[in-house]
Amino acid sequence: MKNILFNYNASRQDVIEVRGLKTSLRRWGPEDAPVLLLLHGIRDCSATFQFIVDHLQAGWQAISPDWRGHGHTERAQTYWFHDFVGDLSTIVDMLSPNFPIPIIGHSLGGNIAGIYAGLRPSRVSHLISLDGFGPLVNEIPVDPRKVMRDFLDETNSSRHKIYPDVQAMADRLSVSNPRLSQQNALYLAENSSKPSTNGGRDWLYAPQI
Repeated sequence: MKNILFNYNASRQDVIEVRGLKTSLRRWGPEDAPVLLLLHGIRDCSATFQFIVDHLQAGWQAISPDWRGHGHTERAQTYWFHDFVGDLSTIVDMLSPNFPIPIIGHSLGGNIAGIYAGLRPSRVSHLISLDGFGPLVNEIPVDPRKVMRDFLDETNSSRHKIYPDVQAMADRLSVSNPRLSQQNALYLAENSSKPSTNGGRDWLYAPQI
């Protein structure tokens, strides 16, 4: 499927250096407006927030970084939770060195934002966490041995499953979230993936995550 076009509020992307990594920032709204920072979840990317931005009132500059190893941000050697918190601290200081800013975080982004807000409360004016409380596991109680074994197995994986096209990826997203419209699923699939070197489409996030 080619030339998929969507009628959403246009975003723009630029690149900043965050703790030695080239980090992609997606921006919506006027550059002189107050900053609203949006933090995506694991195996996701900044494009996820497009549909929230479409419903924002005017007067905000919404900014969403792609986390290390996600989206269009450079791959890293490590994906330790502390690294994500350090990345967020650097990003906040770069975007708003003199004033606290509101943050919305989803899943991993909510966990990172919550930890950061506890450590640097003077840098966060408001915090909204969407499914961002608790350990990053699928079930409780947690079997730590299984968690670590699964982590090692995934770390040793060098690639994702390759999908034939954007439509197949959209279908996969719709299985996970049946509330997605077909158009929104296609938008997310297109903006969360890239052409694979062996044909088909590959997710943007690093396989080790």
